[in-house]
Amino acid sequence: MKSLLPLLVIVPFLAGCATSTIDSRKHERAAAYAALPAETKALVDQGQLKVGMPMDAVYIAWGQPSGVLQNETEGGAASVWLYYGGWMERCISKRV
Repeated sequence: MKSLLPLLVIVPFLAGCATSTIDSRKHERAAAYAALPAETKALVDQGQLKVGMPMDAVYIAWGQPSGVLQNETEGGAASVWLYYGGWMERCISKRV
C-alpha cells in the first residue's frame, strides 16, 4: 500500500496539468487551419497574430480568450477577444 501512495498523489496532479497547445488546437480546428494562407499559417505556428486574422487563426495561435466583448460599430457587429498575462493584447475580428 505504501508503494501506491506516491502514485495516487502524482496522478491527480498530472491530470490537472493538461494544457491546450498550438498543435492541439491545430488538430481541433484542422479544416480551418488547412484553409489559411501560407503566411497566416506561419504566423499561427509561431503563436503570432496579425490584424485582420480570422477568429479561428487567433484561437489556434493563442487559445481561448480570457474574455470576449461584443460591440456594434458602423460596419456591423464585432467581437473583441481579450487575453491577459504579463501584458494584454486585443484582437478585433468582424463577424461575417
